[in-house]
Amino acid sequence: INVYSIVALAAGLQLPTFSASKAALHSYTQALRLSLAHTNIKVFEVLPPLVDTEFAKDIPSDKKISPQHVAEDLLQHMETDNYEVHVASTKTLYQNFLSQADKAILALNGLE
Repeated sequence: INVYSIVALAAGLQLPTFSASKAALHSYTQALRLSLAHTNIKVFEVLPPLVDTEFAKDIPSDKKISPQHVAEDLLQHMETDNYEVHVASTKTLYQNFLSQADKAILALNGLE
């Protein structure tokens, strides 16, 4: 299970991150999933929004979600073999990123 922030795809102003390294993780996850397609090993990828953890404690936001919410979504996806788990608002952001990356970055940062 690879868990990484949605800012892997669209950089955030509040928490600057090197998006290319996480994009590489996404690519690696897809390659690993293909390599293991003929086995019983499943490779899941989880993209939660801002999760209320110790890591995020200093990031001001009223939109943090609980770790339990992320875990529940993951378990639900595991039961249906849905390997890409986009938690809460990240599904829309991910779809926007695939169609219009520049607009997704503006939306993530409240600049649209």
